[in-house]
Amino acid sequence: MAQRNIVLVVLDSVRKDFFDEYAPRIRSRSDISFEQCRAVSSWSTPSHASMISGELPSVHGVHTHSPSFSSLPLERTFFDELDEATTIGVSANEFASSSYEFDRYFDRFVETSATHWYPDGADPLEALDEIDSEGASKHLQLLRSILGHPNTSKSLVNLLVAAAHSLSESRPVPKPVDDDLTPVLRAAKREVRDVDSPYFLFLNIMEAHMPLQHVVGFDSELHDAPWSWSSSSKGVWELMDGDHEDYWETREGVYAAAIDYIDRKVASFAEWLDARDDCETTIIVTSDHGENHGRESEGGLVNHKSSLSEGLLHVPLEIINPPKDLESVTDFVSHAKLPRLITGIANGSVPDVTEEVITAELVGLSAGPEPPEDYDYWDRAMRCAYRSSEKVVWDSLGETQWFELEPETSSTETRVESTDGIPDWATDRFATEIVDFKREAVSNASKPDVSGSTEQRLKNLGYL
Repeated sequence: MAQRNIVLVVLDSVRKDFFDEYAPRIRSRSDISFEQCRAVSSWSTPSHASMISGELPSVHGVHTHSPSFSSLPLERTFFDELDEATTIGVSANEFASSSYEFDRYFDRFVETSATHWYPDGADPLEALDEIDSEGASKHLQLLRSILGHPNTSKSLVNLLVAAAHSLSESRPVPKPVDDDLTPVLRAAKREVRDVDSPYFLFLNIMEAHMPLQHVVGFDSELHDAPWSWSSSSKGVWELMDGDHEDYWETREGVYAAAIDYIDRKVASFAEWLDARDDCETTIIVTSDHGENHGRESEGGLVNHKSSLSEGLLHVPLEIINPPKDLESVTDFVSHAKLPRLITGIANGSVPDVTEEVITAELVGLSAGPEPPEDYDYWDRAMRCAYRSSEKVVWDSLGETQWFELEPETSSTETRVESTDGIPDWATDRFATEIVDFKREAVSNASKPDVSGSTEQRLKNLGYL
């Protein structure tokens, strides 16, 4: 293998159209832009598994009903081919963490969160999880735990940051610091300084993920959200029902500001990597999925619930400092080809990863609050396939929809009437029939036990 470092940056929940408009710094640094990249699934867990394995969720088995990565061995991922590189992971995503055994693919793995700014200090949530008392006694024991940690100063910073986040949620003040971007990039720099080349570095950045509110550092000219505003003021199922025009105008503004903030920080990180004197480093920037904003072209759907819309599947894919400059690629590319792309770059080439037909799949209702009614509908399995300007979507309840795509327009689609069934060019890409697989996935469901602190972090992200 050639001595080349690779950094894979996953911007969680960043859709292509917003990225193109609000991430100009990354775009300008990019040497190859894959304009028609699609995620293999529409929420974090199955999408990450597909990115590292190149397999559909119905093949790799990591999905709504079985979200642990324990069923996906290293030998079926691209990590198995990076045998000469030190593999490092830094993640702020609870679903891409040790709680779900995502850390098993890395030689070194660091987890950060809004309450764990310094991973080598105490995590206040984990400390609270081990305390049985309540009231003043609980807070006193928490302080004792923090002060008794070997790295007291960083533990205290973690406690102060957690307190500041909590205060901003209940008071009309902006968040004083970002949720995770700063600690992720800080940890990444520390890991890179301490490792010899070649290395593979994975980063998951959750700054654009729900819940959104104004953060000191965001460009306030991009939104008009008052300091007291939070996207969690309305729940996902409430947003599915009714007109919320003012809410969406505000939320899209804060979402844009979050992506602009990510763009500034990640571009600066890319400059830092470029200035180092070790071997060549290629940076790949993408997102695991996008986000639905209740638009007509998204069927009025919200967040990443029960959908394979373009708002969810059309994602950025940019390569900075590749071994070969291809400029813009306009043919379809799937995240399922990321393993081939990554291992090719590691060996000094940029393989052709475009395809005439690409597919995506959702096995069931994504993590988070369950619907107040019609659970079987929202939990249905969904599949889709792309060819040319066509997109066909079908589900385990027997519904089929056809859409027309406009290549010049990102993250949108237009539904068209069609009497055609599901074409062979779409179904041939799947090894199992959708109804049979859905039934098997439900019957073999396996969900890991997670700690109280993990549950709290998932709750903070709107998943519980």
